[in-house]
Amino acid sequence: MRVPTNFWELHTSCLVADEILPFDVYIWRDGKTVLWRGKSTEVAQKDINRLAESGVESVIIGIRDKEKYLEYAEPNAQELIMNDNVPVEYKSYVVRETTNKILDKLYKEPTDINLAKRLENIVTPIVELILSSANMAPLRFLLERGDMEFAYAPHSARTCYYTIALASSFKRFSRDKLNQLAMAALLHDIGQMIVKPEIREKIGKYTEEERKEMQKHPVYSVSLINRAEIYDLDDASLIAIKSHHELGDRTGYPQNVCLFDLPIEANILAMTHTFESYTVERVHRKARKSFDVIRDMLSNPKKFPLDLVRQFVQVLSKLESY
Repeated sequence: MRVPTNFWELHTSCLVADEILPFDVYIWRDGKTVLWRGKSTEVAQKDINRLAESGVESVIIGIRDKEKYLEYAEPNAQELIMNDNVPVEYKSYVVRETTNKILDKLYKEPTDINLAKRLENIVTPIVELILSSANMAPLRFLLERGDMEFAYAPHSARTCYYTIALASSFKRFSRDKLNQLAMAALLHDIGQMIVKPEIREKIGKYTEEERKEMQKHPVYSVSLINRAEIYDLDDASLIAIKSHHELGDRTGYPQNVCLFDLPIEANILAMTHTFESYTVERVHRKARKSFDVIRDMLSNPKKFPLDLVRQFVQVLSKLESY
């Protein structure tokens, strides 16, 4: 069907049973939009089943209601991820947009308990979605977006997706450990909010004092997480956050320690964070091609562990866009 530009097509399986609709839902019939269920109506599973049985694969909602759909889908994200009838692109859309929405608010209010809880609740769907396919198709959809310039929320989200894809490929981490690592990746830059805006948002070169202040942000992240007492992260995850700028040759920061002496979680996050950072547009540098970033990593075995880089290449090779 050809959906009018003021509507958004939604797969029928993306409707959640026994939930009150916060928007009108239409079906496409004889070239026209026909109201199926109105706002404030509760939809039962039998109603959704009838749609499918009658051959209706997609419904449509107003384009302005996409935000309302995300609010409706967020508490049911786990259910949608586990539903085999929901196409992977819709699962990924819900996870990606919800994660970015929560993070965007959290970076403004990093100690907000409700936002912290919402972030924790989306972590399991992130992990389950990436683990749901051996060919990394969910990761491809999770990384999709028209704008690939740097911003803290999408940077943290994409770093999380890369991190879990890489960590899960080793088959050595439990679901709980992957959840911990996902949370660490989502929060790794939260300490940037403690850095003065005039330094954090500066476009030109830093002075030496400004550079030193910016390099404290991993420590600030851990400090903020501990001080807030609303995040439950294990020691390895906290070390990973604090060390996401460290390198194997001790030229990183904030402590100039050897990355290779730290837990594998720290090595994974340091590498995926670096990869994501260099492959998007920044105010002070152009985005680089993923091939070139990986080549540099492979050419500098003293900075990043070669086994992790090679494994990451295997993960990326399963993505059509790479």
